[in-house]
Amino acid sequence: KLSSYKDLTSKGIGIILISHRLSEIRNFADDVTVLHNGKVALSEAITKITDQQIVEAMTGKQLTLPINTAPKRGNEELLKVQELQLHKDHSPLSLTIRKGETVVIYGLIGSGKTTLAETLFGARHTYHAEIDGQNITIKTPRDAIKAKIALVPEERRKQGLFLSENIISHTNLHQSGWRRKQTELNNATAAITAFSISPNDPKAFIHSLSGGNQQKVSIAKWDGFKPNLFLLDEPTKGVDIAAKQDIFQFIRNITDNGSSVIYFTGEQDEALHIADRILILANGKFVGEYLPSDLSPEQLLHLSEGSYSIESHS
Repeated sequence: KLSSYKDLTSKGIGIILISHRLSEIRNFADDVTVLHNGKVALSEAITKITDQQIVEAMTGKQLTLPINTAPKRGNEELLKVQELQLHKDHSPLSLTIRKGETVVIYGLIGSGKTTLAETLFGARHTYHAEIDGQNITIKTPRDAIKAKIALVPEERRKQGLFLSENIISHTNLHQSGWRRKQTELNNATAAITAFSISPNDPKAFIHSLSGGNQQKVSIAKWDGFKPNLFLLDEPTKGVDIAAKQDIFQFIRNITDNGSSVIYFTGEQDEALHIADRILILANGKFVGEYLPSDLSPEQLLHLSEGSYSIESHS
């Protein structure tokens, strides 16, 4: 907490905070030193530099946030779910996702967003949906995968990855039966290139990768299945800024090609930057639907807490 840091510094104790979170750096630091590839890329008083300068020093390149100024407004439905029950004590939910759009489900801890993600993937209980014009029953994750739905879970190290396996194993999960080693290697190499995975070694074990590169593998493993709908639960959790930008670019690429994304997050800035529509989830129910241009980060937070409401233009 900020007060704890201030108590220590007031006693003459110096603090070295190691972080890639801009909010922490802004709140806690007096001076900032940025290391990039083992070298000092920036060293300055926090009051004399912008967030953009910090980001560029961290990544070694100029970056811009993917602000969504023109939300997609397609009419063709990919997924339509009605009367979806997350919990026996909650009212049922209804949800419609259009082809080629990114819908953000924004919610704080305890809102039910992870439960919703797992339910849509068939990991909780049975539900019925209209998917790409067909009435389908999802009982298990196998049913969801067959319906071309993919889940990248929040806890990738526990649910989304096999830490003792290598990149080759993960990028060939869609293969069945006898496999050619060269084909497997080619698939892994293509994924490494497409997702900018480091190190550039298909045989690298997952446990040896950074958090950001583990997350890229967690996403890349689905590429061979060619999903029409990605469920991304806190996909930038624990990743650095460069990896976050790569994930945003991946989302833009697949939605431009007609796939859809449901992006579950509690990060206000991410929600406003990546969404075509924002659905606010609180206590297991939707409390509002908005366009990114309708909201500020502060309004989004207050709405998720039930503090107040504003007119929706979605």
